[in-house]
Amino acid sequence: EKGREKSRATEGTKHTMSKGGKIGGKLSIGADPKFIKTRLEKFQKIQAEYQKRIQFKPHEPIKITLPDGKVMEGTSWITTPLDIAKQISNSLAKQVCVAKIKYVGKRFAPDDVVAADDDEEEDVKIEELEGEEMLWDVSRPLEGDCVLSLRKFKETKNSIDVDGSTAFWHSAAHVLGQALERSFGVQLTIGPALKEGFYYDCYAGDATMNEEKWYNTIENMMKKIAKEKQVFERIVCSKEEALELFSDNPFKVELITTKVPNGSSTTVYRNGPFVDLCMGPHVPNTGVFKAVHVTNH
Repeated sequence: EKGREKSRATEGTKHTMSKGGKIGGKLSIGADPKFIKTRLEKFQKIQAEYQKRIQFKPHEPIKITLPDGKVMEGTSWITTPLDIAKQISNSLAKQVCVAKIKYVGKRFAPDDVVAADDDEEEDVKIEELEGEEMLWDVSRPLEGDCVLSLRKFKETKNSIDVDGSTAFWHSAAHVLGQALERSFGVQLTIGPALKEGFYYDCYAGDATMNEEKWYNTIENMMKKIAKEKQVFERIVCSKEEALELFSDNPFKVELITTKVPNGSSTTVYRNGPFVDLCMGPHVPNTGVFKAVHVTNH
């Protein structure tokens, strides 16, 4: 659906990875699996190449229009929404979860990427959202003249902001995913934001999750990750790079193979040692999470 990024939160009722037969095989559960270190090393190599590429992105003057009509100056591929938030107030910069932008002029050399982090039937090519409002990492450089709105978790004391809360919950799902990988060595599938929170689907082989053995371990690891204030980092990589990056996870390989056309690119995020196939956007760092509780599985 064109423009579905306007509401990333889903009902969480079903998924559609049922085509092509059963995925997954024997899997040994255990803490600190080797694939975390190996995948992180691969990510760092791809990130280094990506950073070389973006050095050549055009740095042009841009105008950033706020909801009240005020226009602020910036530079394409340098100025971020968080930079603008800090210019407005330190309080806002600490509370902002995500930006909502609409490009109103030329975007200077945008990346051509396809979302591959969900199980929707239709591929979502980011360029199809051109000219529409879209959610944007607050730490991601802006690419042209735009209208910018900075969204917090709550609009008012009693009113939750859908855009801000969606980015908050989705980022929290990455914290949960990291906790599951580091604590048990599971293979992750998808971890979306929901209207009431978030979850992360995972494959644990023959192991059976239970409250007594899993819940406290997961909660303690999530709290540790939050205290580390891990920064969310975004890169664009080719389909081939993504397949190599997640070669140890058949579920991610399935998503990349079926969602990303040959010759296309997709996006990957890292926070701490955790690397995930993801469209984003995310909060600035894991320090925004002040409390956690596993409710069900």
